[in-house]
Amino acid sequence: MGRYQPRTYEQVMQYCEDTQTSKDGILRLLRYYTDTLGWGMQASLDYVAELFENGTIQQIKEIR
Repeated sequence: MGRYQPRTYEQVMQYCEDTQTSKDGILRLLRYYTDTLGWGMQASLDYVAELFENGTIQQIKEIR
């Protein structure tokens, strides 16, 4: 198992650009995790990055 590498806001925004995903939608998702669920920003960034990396964001986009 690899060493933990915290994700950055810039990395998440790059994922948006690379996959043509709405930055506004991802910012809303980050706000949901931080404001509604009370997660820290780092946990939220890590989780959203994982959603890109494991294909979940792409699957959601295909459903729409």
